[in-house]
Amino acid sequence: MNNTDKTAVKKQRIQAQNIAAQSENGKNSACARINKLFDNGSFIEIGGFASDGQNPSGVITGYGTVDERLVFVWAQDFHEEEGALGSVGAKKISDILDMAVKVGAPVVSILDSNGVRINEGVNALSGIGEILSRVAKTSGVVPQIAMVLGPCAGSAVFAAGLCDFVFMTETDSSMYMTGPAVTSGVTGKQTDAASLGGGNVCAKNGTADFVYKSDDECIAGVRRLLSYLPSNNIETSPFAQGDDINRISNILPIIPDDGSGYDMVALIKEIADNSEFFEAAPSYSPSMITGFANLGGGSVGIVANQPLVGGGILNIDAAKKAAMFIRICDSFNIPIVTFVDTPGFEIGMEQEHGGISVYGAALLYAYAEASVPKVSVAVGKACGGAYLAMGAKPSGADLALAYPFAQISVLSPETAANIVFRDDIASSADPVSERAAKISEYAKTVASPYTAANDGFIDDIIDPETTRVRLISALDMLAGKREERIPKKHGNMPV
Repeated sequence: MNNTDKTAVKKQRIQAQNIAAQSENGKNSACARINKLFDNGSFIEIGGFASDGQNPSGVITGYGTVDERLVFVWAQDFHEEEGALGSVGAKKISDILDMAVKVGAPVVSILDSNGVRINEGVNALSGIGEILSRVAKTSGVVPQIAMVLGPCAGSAVFAAGLCDFVFMTETDSSMYMTGPAVTSGVTGKQTDAASLGGGNVCAKNGTADFVYKSDDECIAGVRRLLSYLPSNNIETSPFAQGDDINRISNILPIIPDDGSGYDMVALIKEIADNSEFFEAAPSYSPSMITGFANLGGGSVGIVANQPLVGGGILNIDAAKKAAMFIRICDSFNIPIVTFVDTPGFEIGMEQEHGGISVYGAALLYAYAEASVPKVSVAVGKACGGAYLAMGAKPSGADLALAYPFAQISVLSPETAANIVFRDDIASSADPVSERAAKISEYAKTVASPYTAANDGFIDDIIDPETTRVRLISALDMLAGKREERIPKKHGNMPV
């Protein structure tokens, strides 16, 4: 085949995929997905002629713009041998990753493959190794987002797992190390792709950060996420036009007077620009909230306890979820705002045996390691080790704020009263009333935010309705933050 024929074949392939957005099994083509991801007409393919001499590579690579910002993509083409990856396709992916690092632009990967080209043997496996090595080295340099829009099995799951964020669909996506047939054969228990590693399963175990009903919703989610992220680790996030920076926050109606649970997401939306909050991993450890918002036009990472779930208790998964998110924000110069309302770490044999001390330490490490601006707001309870792990001033917060009704202490007033005033309660004629009185006494004295402020652990006690104004002011003040640290190769995060 001469060069003219090759050009004609390439054009025919692209035209066929553009016309046939779906194949006979209802699956969107790689070209259709790419065209929906990028601004209209902006995608440029690179390496379109690459093949093993007989078959196309099965991977489409190139670049385009998303909201007029440069983004690279590699997409597995299920129409070519069910997306099976070979050495030629692997080289194309490695090359596009190298290019993204060279020019400093995000990479979106679209995974949809039944595996590798087995006939290539170790060459295919080596190609995957090259990809994984590059993805790991690219981590923290440019944002990497994986869209798993079909099967993703074996070593390919590492390509998604090494990315900063993973998107999946509820019904068509699946991700697992070992497929259903082998798993059923080894364990003796029947399973299928959905129950083994479908989108909903991966959302609950933290493998997937965002799960949507369809490809189109997934792609729209990726475009939205990119709007909060900078192009690389040197730049800052794009400025977004927001609403009035002096807008009053109507927060008090959200928080019940009786100390019962409330929706922290509602509070976050109340202070965010245009009341918009893009939550990440909402189904994974829901007692911890992570996500992005804009404040005064600038992107911020939000970390918060969710009082609606276990009172905002901290556990292993919550600590892991927050620590990972904090490190991503720090990698890409995104300030971190923390809302604290937690009674402490979850108590129990399961948590202790699972290593809660290590994962709690990892959360504290992530906060202490982060060099971006960090502002915390004590909304309700901030007790004991959980207070320190949630980005307190002693743990590295640049500015620590608190509401007048926050409780900051070694123990919650309820627990502390049982210990400190045990004898008084036991000897009282009315132990129930005495305990209630002692809880109130402890809360108003030892656990009072004014006591913490007097000791220098809280920088200011603010009116809740000024939360938005104060946060925007704090982030503006911290925009030029510089911090001297001892040079080192890297720290050793306890994981």
